[in-house]
Amino acid sequence: MIAAGNFLKMKTRILTLLGAALLLNAGALAERPTTDEMAIRLGVAAWSSGRAALSQTADIAPLKALYLPDVEATEKLNGAERTARGLAEYAALWQPFFDSLASLSAAPVGDVKLSLDGDRALTTFSFTPQGTRKDGSPLACGASITLTWKRQNGLWRIAREELAPLAAGLSADSARTTQR
Repeated sequence: MIAAGNFLKMKTRILTLLGAALLLNAGALAERPTTDEMAIRLGVAAWSSGRAALSQTADIAPLKALYLPDVEATEKLNGAERTARGLAEYAALWQPFFDSLASLSAAPVGDVKLSLDGDRALTTFSFTPQGTRKDGSPLACGASITLTWKRQNGLWRIAREELAPLAAGLSADSARTTQR
C-alpha cells in the first residue's frame, strides 16, 4: 500500500510532467507555419522552378498563375533600373535573357525571410542561378529578391517583384542580355 505522503508526491510529479508536456506541445504548435506561410513558401519554390522552365520554353504562361495581372517589376541588377507593369511588359523585360540561355537551375540560397500582414506578405531571399548560355559560356549571376504577395480570393499571388544585386556596386550577369 502507498503511504498518503508518497501518493501526494507521485501525484504532484505526474501533474508537473503533464503540465510540462502540454507546454512543450503548445510551443511546438506555436512554431508550426500557418497555411498562409506554407502557401507563400511554396509560391517562392514555384517562382524559382519557373525560372528554370523559362530557359527551356521562354514562355511566361506557366508563371501567370503566380502573378497578379498588373504585377509591378523592378530590376536593378546592372545599376540601371528597368521596370515593367503587367504581365506583357514583364515578359518583354526578361525575354532576351531567357532566350540567351541553354540551361538554368535555380533555387533560393539560404533562408527565405517571410513577413505576413493580413492579406499582404513580403518575402526576401538570395538567388544564384547556375547554367549555360547558348554560346556555351557559363551563367554567373545572383540577386537579392523581394516579392510582395497579395491574397485575392484565397490565393497568394505576386503583386511586386524587385531584383537587386547581392552586394552594392556588384553587377549581375543575369541583366546582361543578348542586346549586343
